[in-house]
Amino acid sequence: MKLGKIVLSAVAVIIIVAAAVIWYLLSNINSIAKDLIETEGSKVLQTSVLLDNVNIKLLDGSAQISQFSIANYAGFSEPTILAFDTIKIDIEPRSLDKDVIVLDEVTVSGARIVAEQKGLSTNIQTLLKKQAQYMNSAKDDPNAEPTKEILIAIKKLNFVGNSLSLATEDYGKHSLDLPTVTQTNLGSASKGLAPKELAVAVLKPLLEQAQDKIEEGLIDLAEEKLKEKYGERVEQEKQKLKSKIEDELGVSEDEVKEKLDALKKLF
Repeated sequence: MKLGKIVLSAVAVIIIVAAAVIWYLLSNINSIAKDLIETEGSKVLQTSVLLDNVNIKLLDGSAQISQFSIANYAGFSEPTILAFDTIKIDIEPRSLDKDVIVLDEVTVSGARIVAEQKGLSTNIQTLLKKQAQYMNSAKDDPNAEPTKEILIAIKKLNFVGNSLSLATEDYGKHSLDLPTVTQTNLGSASKGLAPKELAVAVLKPLLEQAQDKIEEGLIDLAEEKLKEKYGERVEQEKQKLKSKIEDELGVSEDEVKEKLDALKKLF
């Protein structure tokens, strides 16, 4: 009888301790998630990642992250390279006890990319390189201990209300268009992505599109600068050529216009 009481008492203690641990984890889940995102994000991007608040509601199957920012890299003057106002997450509740946590939809609102050009490179290129370096080093590290990581899959990801500003050495600051970006099926219920893999999968398409816009913007700005600097000379040379063609070759005005239009392509 005494043995039975001892066993029951031990079981009761285990249940109480387990309940206390679960209560602690649930009551601190937001701060735990915040620390995890900041720590792991900073490792992957090799720069400081900060956020203001995490609000996870497991019973509702939802979560929200507020004021997420990524610090700029050494050598660039702007304080941040990327920031988001809010990240809203819809969780598939049935996946919480599975090997892969499935997020039905993630919507990132108010993405602000602050691109900065230095010489022939930009901070966006630097960020993409840092991501690739981290992923390669993690694969090649022979001393890395195998750990059971949380695996995540995202069915649909949206970046809405995006803005892109470009700070250049020669042309000042400019705003560029950055449309809505949508991705689907990042991982799956059978094959999820580790947090660091997910970070790369989420950010890479947005940053690559931003990089394309930056390259287009730099080309346009350079052309405008050339026109401002050499526009008068270009017009003078075109007029000289027009007169020469008319006087020396005796061609028609239409033919002159055609040749001048071809000349424009050189500038």
